[in-house]
Amino acid sequence: MIVKQSISVTKNTVRQLLADPFFLVLHLGLITLLVLLGEMPGFTYGEHTRLLRDQCQSLIFILGCLGGCFLLIRAVTDELRRGAAPELRSRPILPFVLITGKWTGCAICLLLFCVTGQSGFAWVSQVATETGEIDQLALLMLPGLVLLVLIGAAIWQGVFGGSFVLPANFAIAVAVLLGAVIRTLLGSHTDMTGVQSGVFLVPAMLIFLAILLPVAVLWDSPVVFGCGLAVFFLGLITNASVTADLSGTAGMVMGGVLPDWQLFWLTDFLADGGMITGAFVVDCVLRVLFFMLLCLPLATLLYERQEVQG
Repeated sequence: MIVKQSISVTKNTVRQLLADPFFLVLHLGLITLLVLLGEMPGFTYGEHTRLLRDQCQSLIFILGCLGGCFLLIRAVTDELRRGAAPELRSRPILPFVLITGKWTGCAICLLLFCVTGQSGFAWVSQVATETGEIDQLALLMLPGLVLLVLIGAAIWQGVFGGSFVLPANFAIAVAVLLGAVIRTLLGSHTDMTGVQSGVFLVPAMLIFLAILLPVAVLWDSPVVFGCGLAVFFLGLITNASVTADLSGTAGMVMGGVLPDWQLFWLTDFLADGGMITGAFVVDCVLRVLFFMLLCLPLATLLYERQEVQG
């Protein structure tokens, strides 16, 4: 019963978020900015691949965190604080199942966004050759493919009815992924170092999403965005300004409790010949689980308190 309820809440949350026009705007904005960044290696020589890698992965992470704020506001804040809470309270759903299902739905949509981002980066990286030339045809094929997807989603809506945004969001991710894979199999040079480093930005985004969940339950949209900015910049400076000045047990504790995005930024490490070990993968998984086990029960407790007071 609990599993069925959790799956139902998660499925409804994913459907709701993918049908939101803002998520489509975020998707299209990501593709547009990736294509624009793809033009920049033509003006730099020698380090153009590294420049493209760093800029694209930074863009994906920033927009992913922005998208995380939006997802939590739409799925949690709007429903729990703007009129839908009484309807949810009337259903026989456990609070923990409700909160966990909504967070899981947000996480799935964020993963879909990351698939689009990393696939788009793989495609864009194919335009930068060793000589610094730009393959304009490959670059223009990416927005062209997205345009075809939008036209197909419009035709689908006209024929079968329903939402235009939901199938468009899903189809964009699938089309860009398949296009990047096919071009790679056909021999196009893809910066797999950048793709590999981008995969490890996903745990950082999930940690960001978990930390903001209690805020989304307790406060309104402006506070969620404000706290999102604070958490984002805290994760940027934790390694240099907090844990670096501490040693021993204090440094280990602060390094484990505070978010630290530098731990997940592997572009320079992999570019210099570094190898990802199993211990590092386990550490990433444990960090995500730690913040989930800390923040999801806290968000549930805050929701239950609001339910009693409301």
